[in-house]
Amino acid sequence: MDISQINKDNSAQQTATYQKLAQHTQAPVSVPESKTYTAQAVQAVEKSGDSVQIKYSATSKNLDTVRAIEQMHARLNQLVKGVRETNEGLDRASDVTEQMQSELQQIVKNYPPFSADSPERQRILMSYVSIRKEMERLMVPPPPAPVYEKVQGMWESLFDGSGQIKSDQLPAVDSTSSDGKVKEASIMLDKVDEKLTALSDGITKALVMS
Repeated sequence: MDISQINKDNSAQQTATYQKLAQHTQAPVSVPESKTYTAQAVQAVEKSGDSVQIKYSATSKNLDTVRAIEQMHARLNQLVKGVRETNEGLDRASDVTEQMQSELQQIVKNYPPFSADSPERQRILMSYVSIRKEMERLMVPPPPAPVYEKVQGMWESLFDGSGQIKSDQLPAVDSTSSDGKVKEASIMLDKVDEKLTALSDGITKALVMS
């Protein structure tokens, strides 16, 4: 057998073997690349998941804020409604007080003074008595608790627990009352009206500060 031919065959086999080895050596390269792509995909999903979670938390927090504002508005509306009802009652009480005062002023300012037995003077005083009874029946609702606490002293100096004005705040006169007593009653009604106005102002200020 020709030795050179044998060498050529061996060389061809070695070349084929080297090519196969090269193919096996290159194949695993795709594995880490595949792993890299997979890792990137997982990271993308995780990031996407984080984004969704953050978005949910933010919207949930905003919803809680809206609910808190709604509750605050509902509370404020209740306070406003209660204060309005109280101030309406105080305004009515002030009107009636001024009517009583107006009746007495007809006697105080009349010149020359009415005689003790003057029919006109007696009519005025009887009108005063009638208006005073109306004032005694008047009911003024107290303001809501948070506001009431800030004006409690002023309130209790004028009204009893049922919201009726205290009898000692309404001077009593009748057809036999002297001019001096009528004048004292007029001065007292001035002070009562000032108290009603101060109470109304205090209630409104307390509402604003609530």
